[in-house]
Amino acid sequence: MSGLLDSPEFYESILATVHDGLWVTDENDCIVYFNHGMERISGLKADQALGVCVLTDFGDETTGAFLPYYARAREALKAVSYEVRVTTPAGRPTIQSGSLTPRIVNDATKAEMKQVLTEIQDGTFARNWVEESRSGRAKFRELEQAGFDHP
Repeated sequence: MSGLLDSPEFYESILATVHDGLWVTDENDCIVYFNHGMERISGLKADQALGVCVLTDFGDETTGAFLPYYARAREALKAVSYEVRVTTPAGRPTIQSGSLTPRIVNDATKAEMKQVLTEIQDGTFARNWVEESRSGRAKFRELEQAGFDHP
């Protein structure tokens, strides 16, 4: 088993199949990794995103609400969670919930940034779903009967 865990292919196969978006920037804030989940969410292919600078190369509709969180993680060198409404680079409105985790690479002032994000319908969706489930509200029963597991 330990041989499997030492294999880069093992981890690459996991990252390639997760539903969540994962992207990584280098110390210059340019995208160096972009998984399939991120392709689905953003509408960009990895080869279109690689090398793009997060701070300057996307329009305000895509990064305006997101950049303050990115800057906070970058300045504090600590993980930051966020939930934002943005328009994807492909032009689709979306609500995204994610976390930004910096990794110091040299002199404690530059950091790579890992971002994991999930596209969500509404930030309160999970809380409302649990509340409705517990209270037996009709809306939950209707969704449950329709077989929906996500809006």
